[in-house]
Amino acid sequence: MHQLVDQYLDISRKHQDSGLHLLAKLGLEQLKKDKLIRKATHLITITEGINPCGAYEKEVEGVDLVEFFRYVREKKVNFFKTNVGEVVLAMKRS
Repeated sequence: MHQLVDQYLDISRKHQDSGLHLLAKLGLEQLKKDKLIRKATHLITITEGINPCGAYEKEVEGVDLVEFFRYVREKKVNFFKTNVGEVVLAMKRS
C-alpha cells in the first residue's frame, strides 16, 4: 500500500497526473480490500492536504473501491470525459 501511495505522491507532486484518474492508473484494486484503498487515499489526503477523490468523495462513499477501480480499469474509463456518478450507476447495473 505504501508503495502505491508513494507513487501517487511522486507523480502528483510533479503535476503529471492526480485525482481519481491517477488512482485508477496506479491500479489501486490490487490492494484487494476496500478498507486498504480507503486507508491509502486517507494517507494521500493527510500528506497532500487534498483528497484524491476530490469532489467525488461522496459519490464513491458507499461503493466498494476494489470493484470501482477494477471496473474503471476494465472499461478504460476516462475521468476527464466521464462523470464519476455515471460510472457508479453503470457498475450497479452490471
